[in-house]
Amino acid sequence: MNMQCNDVQTLLIDYIDGQLAPAIREKVEQHLKICETCKEEVAQFQKLFSEMATAQLEQPGPALKENFNTMLQSEINIAATMEMLRNREEKKVVPMKSNAALLRIAASVVLVVAGVFAGMQLKNKGGADADQRLTAMNRELQFMKETMMLNLLNEESASDRIRAVGYADEMNKPDQKIIMALLETVNTDDNVNVRMAAANALAKFSGDPAVTDALISSLKKQTEPLVQIVLITILTDKKEAKAIAPIRAIISDKKTLAPVKQVAEEGLKKVI
Repeated sequence: MNMQCNDVQTLLIDYIDGQLAPAIREKVEQHLKICETCKEEVAQFQKLFSEMATAQLEQPGPALKENFNTMLQSEINIAATMEMLRNREEKKVVPMKSNAALLRIAASVVLVVAGVFAGMQLKNKGGADADQRLTAMNRELQFMKETMMLNLLNEESASDRIRAVGYADEMNKPDQKIIMALLETVNTDDNVNVRMAAANALAKFSGDPAVTDALISSLKKQTEPLVQIVLITILTDKKEAKAIAPIRAIISDKKTLAPVKQVAEEGLKKVI
């Protein structure tokens, strides 16, 4: 019985490698004598295998290994954090939690839109007290954003907490309770991504000596490599001399990962 194209095509690689039994190989060859399509496919396979055999493999440089190690450690940290979150969410289910968060977010959007619209109306109408009213409205919007941020920081969802930290980017002069909430998040949040986001948000206010001192104090406590890197970068970019001692302590610590030490050593060059 003659083989069909479908039968032959599943055997072509073994045919080229010489792995077929003699009887089956003979049937394949009989088919190839009368089928130009399968014969062409054999030729293409042979050309491909020939090119693969003669191609030179590029050897990766040392930088690739370092980048891979950094990426791998980051992925391990993130995966471990997400696993902790999943375990905690399975143990504690809070009814209507997500709906409550969504309602607060929706309310904030309505308030922001209403505030912008009202502000435009006041500006268009003018008047002696228009600027004062607009200033008061801006203060109210600032208060609303701060309230939203503090509420969202208590949510179970890491994405909600990251959204909360994002409100800090819209604040020029947050009050002390916002600064303290961000610092608490950097030091204690279960999710490494939330902690890094909070640290980056605080970088905007590092001109405040109290914030800088708090970041240095936080660096001394950190054991999470990604958060260490973020804090070291913030402090060394600011050329903060007070950070030299804790950064050197991190470098001399045998438990510190190589990528963190590298960032710390490079950072110190900016400060010293």
